[in-house]
Amino acid sequence: VDSGVDSNHPALQNDESGIREIISSDFSGSGTTDDTLVHGTYVAGVIASSDNTYKGISFGVDRLINAKHVGGVRSDTLAALDWAILNPIDGAEILSNSWGYGVFDCNEMQNINYLFDGSTISWTKYMDAAIDYYDIASVVAAGNYGFCGAKSVTAPADAYNIIAVGNINDKNTINRDDDVIYHTSSIGPSYDGRKKP
Repeated sequence: VDSGVDSNHPALQNDESGIREIISSDFSGSGTTDDTLVHGTYVAGVIASSDNTYKGISFGVDRLINAKHVGGVRSDTLAALDWAILNPIDGAEILSNSWGYGVFDCNEMQNINYLFDGSTISWTKYMDAAIDYYDIASVVAAGNYGFCGAKSVTAPADAYNIIAVGNINDKNTINRDDDVIYHTSSIGPSYDGRKKP
């Protein structure tokens, strides 16, 4: 569930056994499932690229489900999730979610971060329920508020049953000792003290 997928991207065309199927639907109102913002294609590449140099972590996956959704949380967010999970062709076994609760600044974050406790926000509860009921896995972006400091993880990354992910700066080295969490990545713990991301 992201900004779409460029289904013509050469790194996403094939899996190990041949042509990869990309099942797509637009929930953004844009009238296209193409990725005009690049983010969704980038994330799809991290997951499923079959490029010889930059292989994705699941490069052999035979199908990608592209539920295009752009920004924020609205009724189309839940519609995109429902469609991805219950797709009549092939429902998702693993969800990748790059959306979440947005705040305007760190002052707002400090005033509302008590809501990100894993049980207050409705879509956090939706994610936990869907994961449990349908026996699927979900990876969710931790948020983009690392510059606000600790406890900046936003909903639905505060859910109990999801895997929250952030981003790092590897400083262009192979040594992990110098890696740091990138300033845009939200930082845990969750408001109620659970380790995230």
